[in-house]
Amino acid sequence: MKIDLVNLARLISEKNTALIIGNGFSMNFDKQFGDIYSSLKEASYIMGKVGEFKISPAAKPAKKVVIKENYTAVMKYIRVLNQEQIEEIFKDAVEFASFITENSLILSFLNENKYLHRLNVGPDMLQIAREISEVGKLKGFQYINIENWPILIWLYYLIEEHEEFKKYQKQSNKFICILIIGGKKTMSSSNSPNQVMIKWKFNGFSTYYRLLMLTIIFGKGKAVSLNKLENIEGMSQDALRNWLKSFQEIFSLNYDRIVENLAGIPVTHLHGKFQDSFQGYTFFQSFSLNYEGKKYFTSNIILGSYITNKVLDGLIQPVAMKNHPFTYIPTNPSKILGDKIKNSNLDHFVFFGLNPENDYHILSGIYFNCLQAKIDHIQLTFCYYDEKEVEAFTKTWKHVISLIYKGKKAFIPVTLNFVNSKEIVSTHFKK
Repeated sequence: MKIDLVNLARLISEKNTALIIGNGFSMNFDKQFGDIYSSLKEASYIMGKVGEFKISPAAKPAKKVVIKENYTAVMKYIRVLNQEQIEEIFKDAVEFASFITENSLILSFLNENKYLHRLNVGPDMLQIAREISEVGKLKGFQYINIENWPILIWLYYLIEEHEEFKKYQKQSNKFICILIIGGKKTMSSSNSPNQVMIKWKFNGFSTYYRLLMLTIIFGKGKAVSLNKLENIEGMSQDALRNWLKSFQEIFSLNYDRIVENLAGIPVTHLHGKFQDSFQGYTFFQSFSLNYEGKKYFTSNIILGSYITNKVLDGLIQPVAMKNHPFTYIPTNPSKILGDKIKNSNLDHFVFFGLNPENDYHILSGIYFNCLQAKIDHIQLTFCYYDEKEVEAFTKTWKHVISLIYKGKKAFIPVTLNFVNSKEIVSTHFKK
């Protein structure tokens, strides 16, 4: 059901309402948050200039060598490339995704592979690869979600010994080339598929890509400093501050600190944020950015695909790393969400600037935790930019619920509302 701003304000006031914001929120303040791929070369340079990559003292000498040499090899290769040449790596990654999803022998092999992970909620690895191929061919690599690329590294390690891939490898592909460069050092002599997690995690390009994206999103300080944002002067800060303060809880899927800096209110960052202090090492690695005499740390930030970085990492890291000193062990986003739902009795969730097709775990987490908290009825209000987003959110929500809860006795009635995000921006954001 579509509602206007008057009814939205009424719902926010009458219900225990949480606001959940995605990247679309931050894009209103600066287009840089939505224009990730145009500064690949510049960000690579900045990484080397103001970024600080460290390896945990708890890592054994052999492990330190693997991490350092793989990362250094990739940085050395990238350093001499210009913007267009770095873009070629991503264009060739699209070609690799097409090879995976169009070769019947590779598809058959992967579909029978137990390390091709599938979950009850969300697309599987092959579906993500297919999306990379289709979107890349139709629109260009710049339209591919930045969180999807790491899946291709995982798939590369699953098929690297397959004869069909060895034939494909004979043709030039810059993406494959940089994975080989970034994986020359390994902690395992085995090419067994059960080593894929270790190889994927410590490939130098895996590391480089994560740090590159974090550097771009940091935006030379835009993520932590309001006065750096290009549109801040055109914002009605008082109106926006009052609107933000009308919510009982605010959750962010972004890493920037725009909301707390603007409104001076607590924000729960479900995927982490740029931190003022060191939290520990993630898989023996730490990265920080220097800005105006301060360091901003990134170990708590979850960046990557739903399957690998938001599910598998969350399951494996606490078990594999718990006995290593100086390690940062993240809290499960669903648990954080559940505690807030229970403690604040949340029953109305407003989504602004969110990509519903990428954050299945948030939608599933809301429903599951509302069940646990015995909430009798949920209202979900999705702020849409166009009609396609209305369809996408409705389809994704139904998909999540039907896959997990179909046929189960536990059930909560849910009302879906939709409000035009352009009206919210014009009323609460702009002067």
